Amino acid sequence: MRKYFGNALLLFSVLAAVLCLAEIVLRALDYPPIALSDWPESAFPGGGQKNGQPGRTNQLGYSGREIVYDENDFVVVLVGDSQAVSCGGPCAL
Repeated sequence: MRKYFGNALLLFSVLAAVLCLAEIVLRALDYPPIALSDWPESAFPGGGQKNGQPGRTNQLGYSGREIVYDENDFVVVLVGDSQAVSCGGPCAL
């Protein structure tokens, strides 16, 4: 019984050490890279600095590219939570 407990403790210790080492290496390599969010600039202290990186903002103050519309563009606004969905054409309810 004592032998199994010692082996299990050794296995757990080695596994914990390997996971800690992998975490350190991956953080040093910045893998996976930290994704920038689409939160408004005012939500971040430091004037739009996200994780120490400057972000680009559109005319609405959100991070992302500039929103450009043409006179002939048809704009659709989806109102909902993070799971708002459109069926892409005429829908029957």
